Amino acid sequence: MKETFVAAESLTEKQRVDRILNTFGKRNGWKLGDFIRYLFSEGDEVKILLSASASIDSFLKGHSRTTAKDIIDLMFNNSASAKRSPQ
Repeated sequence: MKETFVAAESLTEKQRVDRILNTFGKRNGWKLGDFIRYLFSEGDEVKILLSASASIDSFLKGHSRTTAKDIIDLMFNNSASAKRSPQ
């Protein structure tokens, strides 16, 4: 069955997330953690396009609407997150 292309601008945020997860998950065999690890890895084995590299650099430096700290807070406070043991 052939998929019908729908422009991202006409999708809801939930539909956009579903499209992204399906693209790198089901079609490419990656899990979310694998993708994030690769995205933020450094070294000779990682070759990311210059435009993507600039976007990652800007995000990590806090120059985007959503910061890395925002993402970490969301991850740790998500109800599905593994809870840390008291120290």
